[in-house]
Formats: sequence, C-alpha cells, structure tokens
Amino acid sequence: MPIQKHIPNAFTLANLICGSISVVNLMEGGEPMLSGWLIFAAAFFDLLDGAVARALGVSGELGKQLDSLADVVSFGLAPSVIAYHFMTTHATGSLGMLKYLAFLNVAAAAIRLARFNISTDQKHDFSGMPSPANGIFWASILLAFHWYLEYQMPMSGDQMISTYFIMWQEFEKIVAVVILLVLLSSWLMVAPVRMFSFKFQPGGFASNKIPFLFIATTIIIAILFMVMMKSILPAIPVCILTYILFSFFYHFQQKNRA
Repeated sequence: MPIQKHIPNAFTLANLICGSISVVNLMEGGEPMLSGWLIFAAAFFDLLDGAVARALGVSGELGKQLDSLADVVSFGLAPSVIAYHFMTTHATGSLGMLKYLAFLNVAAAAIRLARFNISTDQKHDFSGMPSPANGIFWASILLAFHWYLEYQMPMSGDQMISTYFIMWQEFEKIVAVVILLVLLSSWLMVAPVRMFSFKFQPGGFASNKIPFLFIATTIIIAILFMVMMKSILPAIPVCILTYILFSFFYHFQQKNRA
C-alpha cells in the first residue's frame, strides 16, 4: 500500500492522541491550559486530515471511521472532562451524582458522529452542531477562565473583574452554569437544526450571506476583546455562541425555502 494512504490517518491519530492527553492531564491535576490547547491542536489535526486526504485523493471508509473515533475522544470525552473539572475543582460543596451530568456531552457527541457517518444530507451544511465546534467551545472556556485567573486578577484586582466571569464565583452559580452549558451543547449536537458550514456556494455574497456576516461579526468581537481585555481567548466562546445564533437564522432561512 502506498505510504501516502497512511498520511491522513496519521493526522487523525494525532488528533486522537492530543484529545487523550488532554483528558489525562486534566484528570491528573495537570496544567488546565495545556488541556485546552491540546484540544485546539486536535481540532487543527482534524482539519488537516480531511484536507490532506482530499489533496492526495486517498479518502476512504477507514479514514472516515477513524476520524469519528478520534473526534469522540477529542471533542466529546475531553469536553465532558472539562465540565466535570469545573464542577469538582472550582465548586465548594458536594455535588453527589450531579457532576456526572457532564458526561451527557460525550454521549451526544457519539450520537452526532454516528449520524454523520450514515447521513447523506450534510455535504453543504450540518444537522446539529459539529463536534469540533463543541470541543473548541469547551476548550476556549477552560483557557479563558484560567487565563483570567492567572493574568487578569493579579494585575487588576477587584476593579477589573468582568461580568464575563462573575458567574464562576459561587458554588451554586458554577454548577448551574456548567450544567446549563452541558445541556445546551449536548442538545445542539443532536438537534435537527441545520447549521451552516464554510463550504461556500456559487453566487457570491448573495448565496453566502450568513457565513460572510458571521465572519464579519467574529472579527468585530475579536477586536473588541483585544481592546478591552488584551486577549482573544475570552472572545472564542462568544464567537462559538455567535455561530450557534447565526445557524438558527440559517436553519429558519432554509426551512422557509423548502
């Protein structure tokens, strides 16, 4: 078998390894920001494996299945462990069984990926939120939170405490917010909501209004966070939520056209 057939799978395995190390690092009490960056690395390798496979003309069923197996770990299990980490590390009371709700996320990701593998209607957009977006969402929350604790609070004190992070200050709030985000992100992965992709259609701006408007909006959000907080990290989860909001507009637009 020619060696080029193995190249995309090597990137897929790199995705899987990054996701696995992210999980182990967090569960062993390692540096949380490392786990977040590893999920971003996994997303990069996930993007790369498909692009390389298409460029080399070696796409196949093995690569498709391997990709989904890697994504379950990197963008399903790792986000579940992040949610579990928040509820058990930053909370001040006993959660009992409540903390295990975090693992609804990996179950939803597995369903999402299994459906994707057997679907025939997701060539130009997605049914439900893509699992990499779920992974990036949770990784960016982890990174932004620990960036804030490490770099912002010691430098600025109480005057610079942003309402963006105030929800994490009390036990009841941290549990409520994390569970809400777990339920929301899990539901979005399995919901029958059409979400736009960046596979632009012929027709220029008129045929791709929502992706173009989303890109413009995310640029504005990134600039605002860079100006106000001197970092782009807190902007990333906001951009993912913006993607979800724009996708609902896209969903109803497609529904009206049908």
